Amino acid sequence: MAPPVTYYARPSDCLQDLVTPTLTAGTVDTNFPFANVYDRKAAPPFKTTTTFATLQWVFGVAKTLQAIALIYHKLVGATVQLTNNAGMAAQTITIPPNSEDGHCIDPWKSLLGVASTSATTWTLTITGAATIVAIGEVLLIETLRELNVPDGVGEPEKHAGILDETDYGVRLKYGFGVRQRYVRLPMDLDLERLNLISLQRDARGFLRSFPFILDAAVNDCLFVDLTSEQRIPVRERPNFTRYDLELTEQQKGLAL
Repeated sequence: MAPPVTYYARPSDCLQDLVTPTLTAGTVDTNFPFANVYDRKAAPPFKTTTTFATLQWVFGVAKTLQAIALIYHKLVGATVQLTNNAGMAAQTITIPPNSEDGHCIDPWKSLLGVASTSATTWTLTITGAATIVAIGEVLLIETLRELNVPDGVGEPEKHAGILDETDYGVRLKYGFGVRQRYVRLPMDLDLERLNLISLQRDARGFLRSFPFILDAAVNDCLFVDLTSEQRIPVRERPNFTRYDLELTEQQKGLAL
């Protein structure tokens, strides 16, 4: 069985804030302004008071996209499509159901192999939302980068809360209603050295977030930071330097 394909993009590969997009359909909830959708932060989100919205980016020169991702959303049941002014066939972004804890899974759509993906105008159209439209961040990804990932990947997940056990063994529990995911990859630095150095420098350590797709066959994109501000490689033997790449999902807050 072939190993899964893993993708990521550097922060500079994401173009959603290169120009100021506009909301051409739908009404903004003034408590959750439109600027939230392109501020490179998962939360707080942009929200509408309508069940539809159209977001449009107009670039001064044509931009070629290889993928799009929607981070921290309330779009389950909605129809979401990406189009451009170069004649690209409308690309439907499938919205996965919420996970068992009620939190959203963030969808992505590859445009690799799709015709006419170089355009000056990109339009995201959302219709048929259950109540409102809410999105924390739209990622317009210019370059998808493949990462050679060895065995031994860790995927910790945390639901923050307080646990207090009484002297009688009663466990008193209080949940904060948030979830955060992590990825730990034991990388062969000699194989991916230049790529990982470029990622760490582009991200300025943990300062800038970026998309990470552990398995390209799964509709699940994480918006992550490098967990640490520094790289600590360990040369275990000649021509083999191990580096534990640790990623922390941007905290999104309560389920929408």
